[in-house]
Amino acid sequence: MKEKDNEYPQLTDSEWLCDLAFAVDLFEHMNELNTKLQGKGIFAHELFSTLKAFLVKLKLFSRQLRLVRQFDIMASPFTTDYEKAPDTIQLELIDLQCDSSLKKKFQSESIDKFYGSLNETVCQPQKDGHVIACSVRFNIHFND
Repeated sequence: MKEKDNEYPQLTDSEWLCDLAFAVDLFEHMNELNTKLQGKGIFAHELFSTLKAFLVKLKLFSRQLRLVRQFDIMASPFTTDYEKAPDTIQLELIDLQCDSSLKKKFQSESIDKFYGSLNETVCQPQKDGHVIACSVRFNIHFND
């Protein structure tokens, strides 16, 4: 995107835009917290409850952000930068990205057919019970 003599390449980067949207949402919640904490006639236990609820919400937002990033990996596993992927799947992601037959299959089929066509020997769930989705030779984990 270009405005007069200034270019804003970040506005064409979907990852940057997602981060911006997340920050906007987070600041909206922080503003709401700030407003509640400044209210008149509020007792200390109410302030504590409000703050405690906000901290729980922050944990939720963090998990949701990790989940979105993990689904982005599933949507484009061959173009995802392995260095930005969770440590637990980086090696498997490198193997996947170097497998030209799977890349051709991914490009020629719909995403649901591609993942559905993988057999259990290619896609095995982890023993820890935290697997949310199994994706071509690697598992995507939802870590608390």
